[in-house]
Amino acid sequence: MEITTDDPNIDRGKAWIILVSSFFGMFVFGAFMHGTGVYTAAILEHLTTDISKASWVGSTQIAMMHVPGPLCGIITSQLGCGRTTFLAGIIILVGMIGAYLSTSVTGLTLTAGVIAGFGIGLVLNTSNTIVGHYFIKRRVLASAIAMSGSGMGLLVTGVMVQLLTDKYGVQGAYLIQGAFGFNACVLGYLMKPSAIERNKSNRDITAWKSIVQIVIKYRDIVTNVSYMSYLMSFGCLYVAENIAVVHLANYVIYKGSTTYQAASLFTVKGLGSLSGRLLMGVVASDPRIKPEILHTSIMGVLGSIYTVFPVYSDKYGLQLIFALACGLYSGALDSLITPISVDYVGVTNLAYCYGLLALLIGISAVIGPPLAATLVKSGLSYDICFILGGGAFWLGCCLGFGMMLTKPKNNNVDMERRREKEQTQDLELTLSVPGMHDSAIDALTTEETNK
Repeated sequence: MEITTDDPNIDRGKAWIILVSSFFGMFVFGAFMHGTGVYTAAILEHLTTDISKASWVGSTQIAMMHVPGPLCGIITSQLGCGRTTFLAGIIILVGMIGAYLSTSVTGLTLTAGVIAGFGIGLVLNTSNTIVGHYFIKRRVLASAIAMSGSGMGLLVTGVMVQLLTDKYGVQGAYLIQGAFGFNACVLGYLMKPSAIERNKSNRDITAWKSIVQIVIKYRDIVTNVSYMSYLMSFGCLYVAENIAVVHLANYVIYKGSTTYQAASLFTVKGLGSLSGRLLMGVVASDPRIKPEILHTSIMGVLGSIYTVFPVYSDKYGLQLIFALACGLYSGALDSLITPISVDYVGVTNLAYCYGLLALLIGISAVIGPPLAATLVKSGLSYDICFILGGGAFWLGCCLGFGMMLTKPKNNNVDMERRREKEQTQDLELTLSVPGMHDSAIDALTTEETNK
């Protein structure tokens, strides 16, 4: 079911309440995502001197925000964005209470990393998905505004987390941040079901048919070569981004900056990210500008910025310029996710698209920061972190070219036609399963007849 402008809440009315909720959902995500670097420096100061062990807390949290993305997509599609966000707020609070009670790095990894990270991942999925359900004409701009919430979270999180860890310690800071994340329950209440979520055909009568549909949706996306190139490119982006998130604060302290100067870099990066998301929302709204061209070009620019950063990383003023530029360009890339995904695979598959994107980002979190820490621990210069990040951006740029070269004409239309054919085949398969109730058969038959 595709949304239409006939709905009084599409691009107007309730859609603006949804946009505000999504903005603050991304604000919660950004505050957690980008606070991990400051926590890494605090853990090294208070709990352990092993950089590899300390980096696993932040890496695990980032990974759990993203690796279960496909599962988050399934939960969102079955429960709806509002209920899922409400559930996420409870999970975040439970995880952070556990972190407050933990006395070891391993305990923090399991509680703040695994449990709270999964809750934040649910918020990420719902906040991005629901905007696509409520906007058509203003979808690009609305997506950019929602994404700017993450930049706003980044804007305040660096200094805030540093102040909290100085005053209350690592565990106390985690507890306060958990109370902040618990506000996701309020956001979930405001996220009323969209027309797509109210459509009962999205949540079938039988578990068997539901599983079949989920598998087919993911297969449609994975077999879309051009979109998979985009997903892989985005994964490369976050290999570098996660290295910066986890290691930037400690890296500049190693170069001679103070802890508060290191924390201020995240504030400046947040300012750049907020500006980049909003500016890209305006630029990408022009139908003459292709989002995939913007994505590929920006990946190349970021590759250059990261590769040369070690040359001037010992000067605080130049560190600020680096943080501002990284926030500006990486934030712009995030604003392109929804328009590119809708163009390539359709609005009804947004939850699944964000699930796969999150999975790749999570994998990059497991690969990037620990790999960089291992290389440093082996005796290489700390500069290798950002040289490695620059290489990841260049690889992502090449994959972006692959996305553009393999994109077929009428890609979204072709995919819809293939889905209709496969749904007919699924109906025949479902009807042949022993034990199907007559009511389920009638419902499925009626659904296909209406289509």
